[in-house]
Amino acid sequence: MLLFKTAIALSLLACASASAQLSVGVVYMNQLFEKHPEKVSYGLEAETKMKAIANDQRKKDWEAKAVRMGEIDQEARALLKVIDSSPNETEKEEAKKKFTALMTVRQQVIAEYNSAQQTFEEFSAAENKKLNQEMALKMRSILDSITKTIQEEAKIRNLDFVFEVSGSTSTGISTLPFVNEKAVIDLTPDLLKTMEAQTKKTE
Repeated sequence: MLLFKTAIALSLLACASASAQLSVGVVYMNQLFEKHPEKVSYGLEAETKMKAIANDQRKKDWEAKAVRMGEIDQEARALLKVIDSSPNETEKEEAKKKFTALMTVRQQVIAEYNSAQQTFEEFSAAENKKLNQEMALKMRSILDSITKTIQEEAKIRNLDFVFEVSGSTSTGISTLPFVNEKAVIDLTPDLLKTMEAQTKKTE
């Protein structure tokens, strides 16, 4: 299907160059999309939301449980050292009691750690899914806006065709591997200015 569309596009370009009555424009959609003011601002907004998810209090609670487990393990190692090497039997017995009590606490902390991990991971998965859906809708809206702006510009310039020349095929080669710059009108610079002006009007 992609090769078929490419063949049609090249055929139309050939017709355009052969006929003085046809007027052809090109656009670099990658530039229009990446530099679109709304895309840039939303990119920053999305990044802020992603950081908020990653740094949520649930994550901090999970990390706090991990720190607590580390402290318990360190304390347990110290008690085991006393149990193994202390010449004082009373001290050994006391250390054994503390170790047993500490292991009970450790089991509780492990349960809390696992619960905190599950809570954060479920929250993170749900929020990231919601954000990805939001991003997809936003990107689609921006692309639709760009397409509408291209159509309006083409009508103003009385163009017969406008080709997108930054896209590439599955081989990585542009769908239009050659465009004679003298034979076409590159709308990209003017469209970028138009989109910036449109964004300012809506602010």
